[in-house]
Amino acid sequence: MSPLPPGPSALRDFAAEMRLLRRRAGTPSLTLMRQRCGIAEPTLHKVHSGLHRPTWEAVRGYVEACGGDPEEWRASWIRLCAEQAGTDPRFCAQTLARWTRTGRYTPSESVADAAELRRLLRTLLMFHGRSLRTLALRAPATPTTPSARSCAATGG
Repeated sequence: MSPLPPGPSALRDFAAEMRLLRRRAGTPSLTLMRQRCGIAEPTLHKVHSGLHRPTWEAVRGYVEACGGDPEEWRASWIRLCAEQAGTDPRFCAQTLARWTRTGRYTPSESVADAAELRRLLRTLLMFHGRSLRTLALRAPATPTTPSARSCAATGG
């Protein structure tokens, strides 16, 4: 394994925790871990590199490949994402739970104003690694969205 980047950071600390989990599992090779969880070796490497924030899917696979319980690691990953997003981890957890439960990228009815909507979208972007374009494509079409106007114009 490459050395972790110098200096304190939440990302470095998270990577160190992942490395410790892997050591406790007997330091399985990335190839073996890939076979156990089905996630590509470069993606697994990112989980413990300390250079880039890994996706939840990558962390879940890494933890499973090391014989751990992914749900025990979700809170650590949420804290990491929240720190990088500059937002409250409790807000992030609620946002994730709502959108994970519904499978839709539409805000709840309780969004109070544009500032809260921006905060929700920023959280989604940080947590899911999505672009605004992807969010727009996954949002339901309404008469005011370009996709709805396009469908109405073409009859589809």
